Amino acid sequence: MPVPRPVEVAELAELADGSVVRDSKDPGGALITFRGAVWRRFVLGVREGRLGARGTGG
Repeated sequence: MPVPRPVEVAELAELADGSVVRDSKDPGGALITFRGAVWRRFVLGVREGRLGARGTGG
């Protein structure tokens, strides 16, 4: 039987020029803010498969 993996959930809010991300399990915790261009590059990298899973090195 596979070992259950921890669930990681993030919430995203879109701003006029960027996005804010937080851990949904800690709504009062830290927020990470991304400028629009940086967020778009990140999303593009995910879509293109350029970002590997955690621990795989890409």
